[in-house]
Amino acid sequence: MKSNLIYYYCVILLSSFLLSGISLGQDKFTLTTGFGIYEVANIGMRYQIEQTQIGLSVGSIPWSDFQNFSVLGGTYFHFGNLTEFSNLKPCYFMTGLTYMYGYSSYDNTHYIKDELENYLYLTIRIGKEFNISKNVGIYADLGLNFLLTSSIKVNYYEESEPTELTCCQGGGGQEDYTLIPAIGLGIIFRL
Repeated sequence: MKSNLIYYYCVILLSSFLLSGISLGQDKFTLTTGFGIYEVANIGMRYQIEQTQIGLSVGSIPWSDFQNFSVLGGTYFHFGNLTEFSNLKPCYFMTGLTYMYGYSSYDNTHYIKDELENYLYLTIRIGKEFNISKNVGIYADLGLNFLLTSSIKVNYYEESEPTELTCCQGGGGQEDYTLIPAIGLGIIFRL
């Protein structure tokens, strides 16, 4: 529940930035929405300074039983040939940090397990924006997530002696992998 409140707070905060950009007539703001590893289903904003963008996005999978949210802050360095629809070069190299929070609860006949997970990744990607019009485009990127730090807190509320965890009961999580593919797909709305 706490993660959903934080997620909605971040969406409201980004929306207020969006509305202030529209009211000020800023043409350097870009609204993004998409899906990625580990941004999950996300909404974000980028601000353009010449051929560089600074961006922030928040994501979650609200329809999942697993309570989660993620935050990605990144810098996009654009290169390549200009297109007719944008003054921003379509190819980019992105580097940033991704924070991911997750909470799950598992209940069986012998015990209840609560698990709180926190991860911080260094994200490096290369991608391209495909401009459909002056105001709308599609982006796709691919790269790597490097695990910088993680913490997992597990609480057991025993009714009897807990059984050994298996992969199907929650063992073998993300902490086992320090290098994960990074993939992102989404839509760009230029303001």
